[in-house]
Amino acid sequence: MKQAVVTQAIPGSATTQDYLDGTFSSDVKAALFLITGATATDTATAHGRIGIGITDFTNHRVVSESSQNGLVATNVTACNTRSGVASCIALVETNTSTFTVQATASSQATGARASFSDIDAAQLCSALLLGGSDIEVSVVSIPLTTGSDTNLDVAHGLSGEPDAYIVFNTGFSTGTQADGRVSMGFATRSGSTYTHASTTFESDGALTLGNSGVYAYVSDAYCGGRLTATSWHHGVTLSQSATPATTFYASASATLATASTWYCLCIKGVTAKCGVATLPTGTGSTALVTGMSVAPSVLLTLPTRITTVNSVLQNDDAGFFGLGLAVNNSTQCTAGGVSSDDNATTTNEKSYLNSAKALVTRSTTGTEVYSATVNSWDAGGVTLNYSAVAGTGTLAPYLAFGTQAAPVAGTPTMGRCIYILP
Repeated sequence: MKQAVVTQAIPGSATTQDYLDGTFSSDVKAALFLITGATATDTATAHGRIGIGITDFTNHRVVSESSQNGLVATNVTACNTRSGVASCIALVETNTSTFTVQATASSQATGARASFSDIDAAQLCSALLLGGSDIEVSVVSIPLTTGSDTNLDVAHGLSGEPDAYIVFNTGFSTGTQADGRVSMGFATRSGSTYTHASTTFESDGALTLGNSGVYAYVSDAYCGGRLTATSWHHGVTLSQSATPATTFYASASATLATASTWYCLCIKGVTAKCGVATLPTGTGSTALVTGMSVAPSVLLTLPTRITTVNSVLQNDDAGFFGLGLAVNNSTQCTAGGVSSDDNATTTNEKSYLNSAKALVTRSTTGTEVYSATVNSWDAGGVTLNYSAVAGTGTLAPYLAFGTQAAPVAGTPTMGRCIYILP
């Protein structure tokens, strides 16, 4: 497998931009894009805006969430969310449902080319590029419908069952809504057993003075889900279908009143592990991922300021949603996110992106709560080096994966030995 992370400021006028790395040789197969409202690395930008998209260069999927900074009037639209299947890079405006940044992507010999139909203000955009002859990827939708949706058959389009899944959604089907919602998570498969980890974030769409609520939920049981303010509405799981060569199952944990379409990057040919890590309370080097049977070369994290798994949180600690990307390619990395101030009489919403860090969380004032780079890619995991930590360890769902080990040539299969005695 080949991998790279490339960060660029989107162009001010040109309609295309390349995300390239010499690791590839006409074999890049997928890209995951992370864009926020930040226009300078490691610097807060007013308004909380984030977009996450995926592409296999045929199919595109994207979600974007925004929260408007500095509002003091009552009963105004403070947040927006939009998703779609025509783009893989996007940012939704803070006070409308319009995409002010929007792009598709095509493969190039050494990476990906983004083609922008809408350009905003030179925001920083990072691309996780995946490729090589030993993996397969596909981008699919998971259209959960109203009512009880269990064991929905989803065609993955690969030559066999995927090993890892990157999943995200806004809580609704394609379109817009006046709430800031995003849920993202992971699923991994070992035989017929699936493991899940996710983070779900919501910021109120209607601002009432002193009641601009933010809510968050970390799960080790679901690859995503939906909050309805202070309540956890439902989670989503993936599982092995009756025909795993062509499909997988997706299920919702509760009856859906509203259809909910999830977007999924399926990856085959990797050994993967996902879970929810508790971050350390001391600076220096600490292993984030251990116990893998291969050396991982890709790490995704969803670091939070939450300390309790499977429990809805509403306070300032709920007010951060972020994504970290790191690869074993000169330890390229990026970490971006948004912060939101709970119950603020004047909305306090910020965007961040740091192209030199693998994991970052921030307080509502912009202070780094956690900050880490990759210390080492280990034989069975990843160790991070923390320069900022909290007094109480917070939770970070993660996904790590590397190339599957090749079978050892000449390894005998189980059989029967017969000895003939003289």
